[in-house]
Amino acid sequence: MTNHFSEQIESLLTPLLGNFMATMAVKSQCRSLGITPEDIGAQHLEELSGKVGQALAIHGNKEETDRIIRKIKSMR
Repeated sequence: MTNHFSEQIESLLTPLLGNFMATMAVKSQCRSLGITPEDIGAQHLEELSGKVGQALAIHGNKEETDRIIRKIKSMR
């Protein structure tokens, strides 16, 4: 089961990574924070956006990565 934040983050990542990889990326970055996607709360968004940004850096699309980071940080 997912929550509102994890669904939004996955939907931001899907165009870049595909559905499966977006889901796995959220799970992986949550695990690095010691939480699950179901536990994502507003208090996690700043740190999670940084983790997601670092992971996306390998794709080389800085503008798209920056847009995704901004969107994650502004979620409520």
